[in-house]
Amino acid sequence: MTNDKMQRKRDSAMDFDKLLRPKLEAQMKARIFPVDMLQEAELVKLLDQKGVDAFYMDKDGDPLGLASRFQYSEFARERPSFTFRYGLWDEVRQQFNRMNAEYQRKLRCIKDSKQGKFFPVWNVESWKDKKTDLVEWSYMAKTRDLMLYIERYLPHGDRKRVYIFEPKTGEKREVVVVNVAAFKQECEVVEVKS
Repeated sequence: MTNDKMQRKRDSAMDFDKLLRPKLEAQMKARIFPVDMLQEAELVKLLDQKGVDAFYMDKDGDPLGLASRFQYSEFARERPSFTFRYGLWDEVRQQFNRMNAEYQRKLRCIKDSKQGKFFPVWNVESWKDKKTDLVEWSYMAKTRDLMLYIERYLPHGDRKRVYIFEPKTGEKREVVVVNVAAFKQECEVVEVKS
């Protein structure tokens, strides 16, 4: 993992814990346990590999996964979206490997007949102004809905709904982007309120 990626991951985890977790706990009426804020143990690494950034206990006392990502780019500020790593750069082959990136892992998990798998039930995406420390928008949606939406619309090339791009910063990767405004016309989107 590159230093830049590690720093972005730490920043996102700290912002989630400090800025978003208290709001989500109040709104969801649940205690949330941020995985990245626990000590680096094997369990933490396994949860992180499954895309679980935090978990909460539902009303029956069962742990449910939660994924969180903060966006910081000015481009994203005016374009609320959910984002997932779609392709990781393979130096040897000199091409993107799309077999085991975040989107594909989550899609396989929801399509697996073994529904007991622990993965993020909800995805939370937020935008924060690093200068003012203010969260300007934050939305959450069910991971299952997001993965099936991407699977349905990405092959059609409808950029108003879903598209792929290569970020200019950080490690070389492809990211699939889901437009919140278009997505919420078909699926539930919850605004995380201040």
